[in-house]
Amino acid sequence: MPDNKLQNLEKRYLSAIIDATTSPSPELDKFSTWLTGGAAASIALSISSLDSLISNIGQGYTKGFIVILAFSILLGLMQKILAIQISALKTVDKAAEEAQSKIAELHSEEKIRDASQYLQENTDTVKVAAHYLSSLPKPFRYEIIKSWNQSTESKPKQDRQLTRFTNQIQILGLQILTIFVAIGLVVQGI
Repeated sequence: MPDNKLQNLEKRYLSAIIDATTSPSPELDKFSTWLTGGAAASIALSISSLDSLISNIGQGYTKGFIVILAFSILLGLMQKILAIQISALKTVDKAAEEAQSKIAELHSEEKIRDASQYLQENTDTVKVAAHYLSSLPKPFRYEIIKSWNQSTESKPKQDRQLTRFTNQIQILGLQILTIFVAIGLVVQGI
């Protein structure tokens, strides 16, 4: 098997493994959304009955409770951004593969095994890239060019996806911890 085909196979295999590993991301996101909503509702309820809360647990505990819940909401928003990034990476990759396959098969009028390679061999990729970049706003152009210029060993896209998923899990863990700390403050203050 030529090196290019082997590398392509290994890349797709790695991508499949990472897609499977990060597949629980939407469920983690849903759970975090519930925690964020609960924290926001608790803050709203606490503010609406602030005098009663302060008289029952004290001003210091009330401030701590509200600040920790606000931090929990911030963690929930950070987790949401990571979940969106993970989902976007998966969606864009699949859409690009499907579009490349359709274009290659229409052009060749036969089934193509590696659409990406076929397009690279039969098109002016520099011209295609230039047209693509010219349609984007300037800040996006810079980021895309920068990502294209990175060496393949620096940090492949799959590694970034896995890193985001790991960060999503860690942030969710912190978010859960903040909820328990907030509950602990209220219990301590009673």
